[in-house]
Amino acid sequence: MKTTNISVLLNTPNGKMNYRGRGVVTFPFIVHRPIQSWDEMETRASLWCISHMASGRQAFRVKTLKDAKRMIEVLGGFNLFLMPESDKFLQLCRDQGNDVRDTVKASGFSFDTLRFKNV
Repeated sequence: MKTTNISVLLNTPNGKMNYRGRGVVTFPFIVHRPIQSWDEMETRASLWCISHMASGRQAFRVKTLKDAKRMIEVLGGFNLFLMPESDKFLQLCRDQGNDVRDTVKASGFSFDTLRFKNV
C-alpha cells in the first residue's frame, strides 16, 4: 500500500473536517493519519486510521500500512460498509459492530498492539 497526498472530508465529534496529508483511498475506506486535536490533523503520528469513505467516520486504528491493508481486507467482508451514512447504516453498525470486532480479532488483530499477528 503506497500513500499519496490526499484531501478528504471526515466526520469528527465537532463536525466535518477536511484532512489534507498522506493517505490512501481504497473504496470504501480511507487510510489517513489520526486527528491530534479538533483544530488540526496530526501528520507525524505513528498510527494510521481506517475511515469509512461514505460516512467519514473512523472505523479502526492500526500501527502500520501493512496492518491497514489487512484490516481493509477483513472489513471488506462486511457489506454494511458499502452503504452511505444513513439511519439504516448507523443501525447496521450498532447491530453488527460486535461481529465486526470479533472477526477482526479472529483474523489476528490485537487491540492492545494495534497490529495483526501475521503481517
